[in-house]
Amino acid sequence: GNDIEFNGVHLYPGSKVTGMNIDAGHDDGVVHIAFDSPADPATVRNWFQGKLTGVGFTLHAEGNGLAGTTDDKKPFKLDLQPDGAGHAKGMIAVS
Repeated sequence: GNDIEFNGVHLYPGSKVTGMNIDAGHDDGVVHIAFDSPADPATVRNWFQGKLTGVGFTLHAEGNGLAGTTDDKKPFKLDLQPDGAGHAKGMIAVS
């Protein structure tokens, strides 16, 4: 999780990357990053919202996750699903 970052913001502490895919079929391409986090979806979402808005992202809650734009005005989406007690599975999509 420490190898992935967005303007210096890494994945939620203790998270593990479980997959990565680059969809080059879009104009700018879309990177999809799947991960597991050792916290429930609400905790992970609130943590990301605080950290990413602090570095210029514009985000709003969408379901268990977040949607909006990066500091470069590129689309950003975070989907989170519960994965047992105190854990979440996440997927980030960013152009």
